[in-house]
Amino acid sequence: MDKSEIRSDIQQIEAFVKPYIYSFKDHYESNLKNCVYWQYATRGEVFHRGFYCPTLVMDSVIGNYTRGRKVKKEPAKSPYFRYGFDESEKLLIVDYYDDFDTHEFLIYEQDREYGITFQQSEGITKASQCLFDDKHRLITYLYFDMFKSGRSTSYRKECYQYFDENLLVDCYDIFKKKKNLCVFKH
Repeated sequence: MDKSEIRSDIQQIEAFVKPYIYSFKDHYESNLKNCVYWQYATRGEVFHRGFYCPTLVMDSVIGNYTRGRKVKKEPAKSPYFRYGFDESEKLLIVDYYDDFDTHEFLIYEQDREYGITFQQSEGITKASQCLFDDKHRLITYLYFDMFKSGRSTSYRKECYQYFDENLLVDCYDIFKKKKNLCVFKH
């Protein structure tokens, strides 16, 4: 992966997030109205979306961390995740309740899934993009930390290739430091 690909990924997600900077609450509320059932999970706070994090490998790459576990009812105390699904079992909402309640709404466009995460007081704080192949297998998972302005500060990219019973994964952690890009490949 070269710097032009990194810049392209960053520009693409920043352009996608831009229209939501001032309307994220409206889109969240719209998705919320379409939720017909809820699931809950404890732990997993290291992973984006906890139990339902799109990554296929991070629990293997980062040792001693777990996605958490689903529980039957809403936990009495935080931290915990709440997941809202529509009637076709599509994930629409992810709420993470801790000291700073965090909310995410998902947007589906053909072979892509976008997630926009926000906190009431901070605005948009994170964004994600998943690209799927025609067999609905994950091909690319991008996870971005964002400024309030919708500018990316860092992201993680995981690229998946499927070969019969094998999976090849390239993972990149990308951090923007002033005008330089730092890439760490696992």
